[in-house]
Amino acid sequence: MTVNGLDYSWGKPGGAAIQEAGYAFAMRYTAYPGDGGKGLREPEMSDLREHGISIGLVFESTAGRPQEGYAAGEMDARLAVAGAASIGFPDDRPIFFAVDFDANFSHWPAIDAYADGYGSAIVNGREWQWE
Repeated sequence: MTVNGLDYSWGKPGGAAIQEAGYAFAMRYTAYPGDGGKGLREPEMSDLREHGISIGLVFESTAGRPQEGYAAGEMDARLAVAGAASIGFPDDRPIFFAVDFDANFSHWPAIDAYADGYGSAIVNGREWQWE
């Protein structure tokens, strides 16, 4: 069985158009301060749900951010958790992160460190503890 979904940022088609086009889910960016409006906000989340569109969240500030390593991953996870919580996104759902550039083998150590940092702040779903 094929389930079609889409991912978008600033151009927000709306739940009715997404449903009419035959998509079952949308991958949306987690909101964070300074995201320029590409992040999912509560009114859009409600609209998607009203039209039966499932939602997945992904965090991305800049395409090359994962090259900045562990501390960047940890900070981004905190932003992702806060953004998801601010709109009431269910805490039993994962928040993915994006590596949105043409990475090659030389990038892997930094990306792995970023993933470790991200994972250190999002444990067992989103049971991350604020300090």
